[in-house]
Amino acid sequence: MLKPQRLQTIQQLVAHRGSASVTELSTQLGCSEMTIRRDLAALAQAKKVVRVHGGAQTFAYRENNELSRNEKRNLHVREKKQVARAAASLVRAGDVVYIGPGTTNELIANYLPTLPDLRIITSSLPVFQSLQDRAAQLSLQLIGGVYRAKTGVFIGSLVYEMLQRLHTDKAIISVNSLAGPNMLTPIPTKAS
Repeated sequence: MLKPQRLQTIQQLVAHRGSASVTELSTQLGCSEMTIRRDLAALAQAKKVVRVHGGAQTFAYRENNELSRNEKRNLHVREKKQVARAAASLVRAGDVVYIGPGTTNELIANYLPTLPDLRIITSSLPVFQSLQDRAAQLSLQLIGGVYRAKTGVFIGSLVYEMLQRLHTDKAIISVNSLAGPNMLTPIPTKAS
């Protein structure tokens, strides 16, 4: 099968199923997994599919199957606590820190030391709520926009514009914020 035909077939299979693994595509098309990986990279670059670890998905499949915040909260809790503890240990007195959305970031309040002149900025209502009891010990700022109930995050141009104007020393962001199913907010951090 020639490459243009193979690309079209791959695109159709992914569209029909919503997602497909490299192994499935390799078996079905009778070519190597390396060839399929190169084809998926080409299709992803052309914005025909979303490349994921081990295969590809349609844009609609990816968006419709994003786990809710409540579903994510109970996944990999031990690892999330370790990451939250490590992230909190990087915060210093006098820092201005943006803490992005994410269930791991919600745990940071449990490990954040009491530090003088600490300012925390977030666009995540759950992160804000996790730090609310500490508001007397730090400056806490919630950036609002359009509220997205599934993730507990404020999104939209207002959030983006406010983040562009803020100067932070550190930004603690989750993988979902960078490259998740729905890129919630691009984080333009500027070191002071």
